[in-house]
Amino acid sequence: MAGFRPSERRRGTARRGLLPWIADLFRPRASDLVEADAKALIEAHGIGAYGIARSRARQVAQGRLVHDSRIPGHWRAVSHRVAELVGHEIGLDNATRRLRE
Repeated sequence: MAGFRPSERRRGTARRGLLPWIADLFRPRASDLVEADAKALIEAHGIGAYGIARSRARQVAQGRLVHDSRIPGHWRAVSHRVAELVGHEIGLDNATRRLRE
C-alpha cells in the first residue's frame, strides 16, 4: 500500500474511500443507543424494563439473541441505565429490598 500514510493503513481508511468520516457523523454513538433503548423499554414496560433488559443481556451472552447492530455488552449497559432511571438498586434481592422500605 505504497503512497498511503501509516495511520490510514492501520484504520483501513485507505480502502474505504476519500471521506469515510462522513458516515461516522451520522452513525449514532453507543451511549445514545443505550439511552434510547433504556427509555423505550421504560416507556413500554415501566418498572419491568430492568428485568427485560437483563433477560436480553443473558440471551445475547448465551447466543440465543443476536443484535448485529449493537456492540457487545449493549444490553448489559441498557439494564444498568434502566436501573438508574427507575431507581432500582442492582444486586439486592427482593427480601433485602423490602426490609429497607
